[in-house]
Amino acid sequence: GERPETWTVSGSASQFYIRDDSFRTLRDPSLPRSVNEDLDAHDTHQNELLTSLDAIATWSKPGFKGKLRFSGTEEHEFSEGGNDIIAVAALYADAAIKDWGVETRIGRQTRNTGGVLGRFDGAVLSFAAAQPFRLNAVAGSPVLRRRDEPFLEEKLFYGGSIDYSPAAGLDLTVFAIEQRAHDVLDRRAVGAEARYIDTDKAVFASVDYDI
Repeated sequence: GERPETWTVSGSASQFYIRDDSFRTLRDPSLPRSVNEDLDAHDTHQNELLTSLDAIATWSKPGFKGKLRFSGTEEHEFSEGGNDIIAVAALYADAAIKDWGVETRIGRQTRNTGGVLGRFDGAVLSFAAAQPFRLNAVAGSPVLRRRDEPFLEEKLFYGGSIDYSPAAGLDLTVFAIEQRAHDVLDRRAVGAEARYIDTDKAVFASVDYDI
């Protein structure tokens, strides 16, 4: 019969204390030792507590799958004038509705297909129009560093792509994408990607042309 609803929660948490000191002594052995301490002889380069948390929660029932993902760190510096640095590598919600052929992901995520170049804040919508084709739309703002706030550099990109899977292990993609920075055209590109994977090899090819 139909599977019941299922929930899963998994993750990890860790803390590390990190300290990095250096000591140096420059002395002429023919001279008596100085009684005055050299304040530059000792440096503390790093003195911090690093806390990391990675968690995934999933929910599934017949025809539907959902997922929440968080991955982040906090650096607490003990040195005078030190700052607490919070960095978020991933924070998104993911949902797939099988009967509609729709998948979507919203939040901070990483994508390396369809002309997207890594981590960004935004959304991806994917629709299985007709086998073996899938339509994808993406919009968001690139994230240069994990500690950056959303839309920090006021860059916005949007684009679309078409996936074609003519055989097992073979995926072909064509895409168009545009990015603007402060209402100035920053990037406008078209391209294609090919991926092939089987039990003993993987091949990837990409063409990305900025028009």
